[in-house]
Amino acid sequence: MFIAADLIALALASQLDSQVAGLASKVTRVETIALLQALPTYDKAVAFVTGKIAMGDGLGGFYYWDSASVATEDMTFLNTIASTVTTPTGRWIRLFQRARQMSNGILVYNGSVKTFLGTANTVGIPNAGDATLYLTDDGTANGNALFSQIYYHSARANQASADAANAIQSYFKSLSGNLKTLVYGNYKPNVLTLILNLIYNPYSAVGSGVPVQFVVHGI
Repeated sequence: MFIAADLIALALASQLDSQVAGLASKVTRVETIALLQALPTYDKAVAFVTGKIAMGDGLGGFYYWDSASVATEDMTFLNTIASTVTTPTGRWIRLFQRARQMSNGILVYNGSVKTFLGTANTVGIPNAGDATLYLTDDGTANGNALFSQIYYHSARANQASADAANAIQSYFKSLSGNLKTLVYGNYKPNVLTLILNLIYNPYSAVGSGVPVQFVVHGI
């Protein structure tokens, strides 16, 4: 025998089923990014893409149509997709981004955790050997911070493109840092020190233009 609570539960379940069905009817499913590009566009359109070039290839996701967007199409990380139907204004925008191309590196998302893989070159005098990485949306000191908290960061020289004197036995020291900026000093052994086995001032700053790779983890 039904009681009032049972009737209320049935009514709520029926309402939820109706809402889910209504939502499903508003989401268009396509198999590839090419098919997404060919979809008819309209205000508040939402699409679910099952893959980039084939269903289940791991590169699909949910997209919404932004009729005002003129953002550059991103076929690397598939965050912004241009339409072949509606041009030149309007883009399909990925709802949950997994990676973003930044001006000085790549920002990777794993839920609320972020990893930034960035690059910066060392400079000359008066800050010889220093490499400064900006952790901002525009790659400058004045941009918006990418992290609210930073848990770990490190740096290393790109030895393949550095000259031998800069790459051999070079080491790095974190000089300063905050949520927007990391500065690492990059040093190499003095040749005279190596020859004479001296311990006085064994390292000096590397020259300018040496690429340094950074890894930063945070949220």
